[in-house]
Amino acid sequence: MRTAAKMWHGHLAHATHGRDGHATFKIWGLCLLAVGFCLLAPAGCSKNDTEDGKTVVTMATSGGDRQEKMFDELIKVFEKDNPDIKIKRLDIPQTALYIKLQVMIAGKCAPDLIPMMSMRVPMFMHRYALLPLDGLMQQDPQFMDLYKNDFWPGSFQGLQLNGNTYVIPWLQNPYALYYNKNIFDDYNKAHADDQISYPDANWDLDKFVEVAKKLTQGEGADKIYGTNITGTYFYVLCPILRRFGVELFNPEGTRCNLNDPRAIAAMEWYFGLALKDGVAPDPRAGSGARGGSTAGGPEDPFKAGKIAMWEAEGEWRFDFTEEIGDRFVWDVAEPPRGLDKYGAVRTSGYECFGMSISSTCEHPKEAWRFISYLVSPVGQEIMTRHHVGVPVLKSLCNSKDCFLNPADKPPSKEIYLRTAGYGKDIPSLRNFQEVESAVIEELDQARFGAKDVASACRAAARTANKLLAEDAKED
Repeated sequence: MRTAAKMWHGHLAHATHGRDGHATFKIWGLCLLAVGFCLLAPAGCSKNDTEDGKTVVTMATSGGDRQEKMFDELIKVFEKDNPDIKIKRLDIPQTALYIKLQVMIAGKCAPDLIPMMSMRVPMFMHRYALLPLDGLMQQDPQFMDLYKNDFWPGSFQGLQLNGNTYVIPWLQNPYALYYNKNIFDDYNKAHADDQISYPDANWDLDKFVEVAKKLTQGEGADKIYGTNITGTYFYVLCPILRRFGVELFNPEGTRCNLNDPRAIAAMEWYFGLALKDGVAPDPRAGSGARGGSTAGGPEDPFKAGKIAMWEAEGEWRFDFTEEIGDRFVWDVAEPPRGLDKYGAVRTSGYECFGMSISSTCEHPKEAWRFISYLVSPVGQEIMTRHHVGVPVLKSLCNSKDCFLNPADKPPSKEIYLRTAGYGKDIPSLRNFQEVESAVIEELDQARFGAKDVASACRAAARTANKLLAEDAKED
């Protein structure tokens, strides 16, 4: 096993956290953060097993206002139905979640319930931090009925390893292609002899670029772009690579494939959207790591009405509903498929958020009862009503009283169910943070035009492979 010093040196040196901020921190900032958490850990880790005669179960949460309000309601309903249990929340900022959890685990004061994404599971399993859940599952007949008959196919991908289940999915976040109908309509009004349809499932990558070129118009601050590129994080790269017939890593997670000719072609296509085709904001002229954004994040140009099409997570639909309002009409479509010469691969980004139980939890049966409630029809309906994500139960996904409620935007929300059907999560690695950070550093050289794409891809593969090999030696 690796020593604590080795583990912390690696994870603090190259740590990339969360999807909300997609922020890559400097090593000194992370060190200060970790030290601060360590100093605070004794106070935050004191546990009372019972309170007012109830068993106390602690739960880490992170996810913004909507999720906080959702958990507020869910916990009240759960505690009413389970009067012998009290749930205590520990709210952690999204960008600090996995660092603080690692500190708490090292200090043997982890919360009982731990939120988890699939790419993080190997890292926590390596620390023996997660409790296998199969025994608790099998002792819960109601859960097993849902597990066998109603859970969304594929929602457990990456959460079941080595024959054991370590995390239960409770929230899906499929990707889709967002598009601004007004930009399409304005183009068609001005070009009676060259009408463009809204995006559909028949589009391939060539068609996507062809339309993006036509919709890129104007100059300066008023310029409208056909699309936008938003960085080199794995959740961005993986769907693009798969459309070119190649995975980011081999199945064993021991080799990076960015030096594969298909991967190089994929990155040339992606970076070329801005640097060659000119259909996306030039990252060299914008706010750097934000991918040419007009303000604070990659979603801002779309919200400002400056982007015709943008492929992104399903969760953005909630912000778009609230912030775009009636300024323009938008909807979602399936992302373009790969080209015929690459097998015309149809794929999409996909994420699933889950809940796990700490291996040090003193009341696993009570903690399990909350997880079981979270994924029950009652819990999933509360989650959906608070506009947190897509349910993991097929019955609620297909219900017009729940996810398909016609009162909720966008009009074509069934698209998320289609992409969830063929979407695939990003790879899970034991040293995920270090590898992703190193790959980003190399590929951004090409994204900003400082290095040719082939050289950047090969350098990224070499760096990633070195980190993967070093991690394997530390067993």
